[in-house]
Amino acid sequence: MKTGVGGPNISPLNGSAPIQDTWAASMVYSTTYSLLIIIGGEQGSEVSGPVAMDDIIAVNIKTNLYSKWNDTISTTGSLPPTRWAHSLIMDPTNTNAIMFGGCDNNGGAMNDLWLYNVVKRTWSPQKTTGTPPTPRCRHSAVVVGKYMFILFGGNNDVFNADINVALDMNTWEWTTAPVIGTPSISSSTSGSNSNPTSPGVISSNKDDTSGISGGAIAGIVVGAIAGVSNYLKVIHTNLCFLIFFF
Repeated sequence: MKTGVGGPNISPLNGSAPIQDTWAASMVYSTTYSLLIIIGGEQGSEVSGPVAMDDIIAVNIKTNLYSKWNDTISTTGSLPPTRWAHSLIMDPTNTNAIMFGGCDNNGGAMNDLWLYNVVKRTWSPQKTTGTPPTPRCRHSAVVVGKYMFILFGGNNDVFNADINVALDMNTWEWTTAPVIGTPSISSSTSGSNSNPTSPGVISSNKDDTSGISGGAIAGIVVGAIAGVSNYLKVIHTNLCFLIFFF
């Protein structure tokens, strides 16, 4: 199979079964292990119904081999409920995929948090403090520093406009007041005590803990706008994914 003319050959590892046709799955990439991980979603065409949460699709970008990890287990004995339209990011170690929310097979929204260890192939529920975002699906997640922001999404066709609900991935605390250092612009002028090395140099001001910076907000909003169109593009995304393999 090829991604197209001149594309790399993508082959199954040890005779792995073909990848099922799915929609509203989530995909994340671990740079540490060069793995593209696809989790959840709903199966379409010939086979309908949710994709089992122990049926993980992994693509090794270095070897161009894909496989289905259906040997995934849970540290608590129970796998996460099946879901679609959930969010998925990698934690700062690039070892655990962090999954939030999504909708179940009946369309009910969730706001639970799970970690998937790509080395041990295990699911673990993650306890948090603070007030989590309301249950939702069709949302997006954006990482800014140590925070994971949950953006928009909805439940039963009621959509949210909040973009300032963040999870501290160090303390596992939800907050609506994330503290992110703001960049400062130092200019070298005659008689000033500023750094004379270079006019207009942007430096990190670690003492500024007044809240999230304007620049960070701009970046989050851009990500949020992209997230709003995520659901509208889900079919297109999955078609591109199929093209990637076939």
